[in-house]
Amino acid sequence: MHRTFALVLPLLVAACTATAAGPTAAQTAPAAATAPAAASKAPGAELTGVVWSWRRVLVGNEPADPPDLFTLEFQPGGKFTTRIDCNNGGGSWMVDEGKIRMTSVRIAKFMCPPGWKDRDFTKGIEGAETWSVANGELVITTRGEVGKLRLVPLPK
Repeated sequence: MHRTFALVLPLLVAACTATAAGPTAAQTAPAAATAPAAASKAPGAELTGVVWSWRRVLVGNEPADPPDLFTLEFQPGGKFTTRIDCNNGGGSWMVDEGKIRMTSVRIAKFMCPPGWKDRDFTKGIEGAETWSVANGELVITTRGEVGKLRLVPLPK
């Protein structure tokens, strides 16, 4: 009898310890799987994964720019890259409740054909204040005379 009790006692202790430790991973997995996906979406996530092309307002009979001439691409983790006419650049970005800050903007300054377009796009990036995405268009409102940058996804 003592022998049977000595063999059963460790099994009973192990069973009680496993139950007291809480639910197993298999018991908690369904709860984790039902968590809403939106809760894990980072602020500004809709900006990433797209190369945005500037839709510049044309004046008179001015020809449209090639779509890849003025672009902005937001990377997850707070970095962005840009093409501004014949120059490339980048910097850091962050958003918070409709506001956007683009800092540490660095742009290679090669001699591009004369024109004001590159200056407006650069000033728009450096002066970015608010943003919104509606109907597939990104609108960045800026400080100063630029006003708004309107961008659309660059066709792939």
